Amino acid sequence: MNLADPGGERVAQIGMTLDVRDEKTAARLKTLMPVVRSRMLMLVSQRTSEELLKRDGKEKLADDVMIEVTRVLNPDAARAVDDEAPRARKPRASGPVRGVLFSSFIVQ
Repeated sequence: MNLADPGGERVAQIGMTLDVRDEKTAARLKTLMPVVRSRMLMLVSQRTSEELLKRDGKEKLADDVMIEVTRVLNPDAARAVDDEAPRARKPRASGPVRGVLFSSFIVQ
């Protein structure tokens, strides 16, 4: 996907695996995968290559992915996250998604 770099010449190909709480969540996530993929594309396309090439940029992306997937799976819980102060918005591992694992990460 294209990144937000000036000139639009940089692209990223990112493989992600979501570590979910249980099988029920995994099954629900499968039915919502088109929405989740769309949200992930939006998140990544807002980043620059400079952001994504740094460790903290990858960690921020993983946190944002967890928040977005929580919004898709449980909109009521996501509203509570939205109401928190920005520094307190770090996703909780007790939610439906326990982690985001990058299986591939290519920026060109």
